[in-house]
This record gives sequence, C-alpha cells and structure tokens, in this order.
Amino acid sequence: MKKEDIFYLAEKNGVELTDSQFRRYVRYGLISSERSSEGKGKGVKGYYPLNSLEIITCY
Repeated sequence: MKKEDIFYLAEKNGVELTDSQFRRYVRYGLISSERSSEGKGKGVKGYYPLNSLEIITCY
C-alpha cells in the first residue's frame, strides 16, 4: 500500500494524520516499509503493510 492510500483511508475514516506523524510511526518501527525501485532514474517508492491504518489508530 502506498503512503497516499494510507492518507486517503485515514481521511475517509475520520482519522487525523499528518505527514510528520506518519514519518514518526515509520521511524520508530511501528510501521515497516519496503522500498522498491521504479526503474533507472525514476526514484524509489515506499510500500507499507495493509494493516497500517489499524496500527495508527491503536496508538
């Protein structure tokens, strides 16, 4: 799941989530991330577990 999808689902479910809060969850290891290359010169995308929103609402 992409970061944008998590923010969309959070807004849809009435959960206020800021970018800095999300980064904090990832930094502290509450949400794991996988990095995937988009191809040469296109950068790297982060993917997060499907239960990320559930983890956020628990904390």
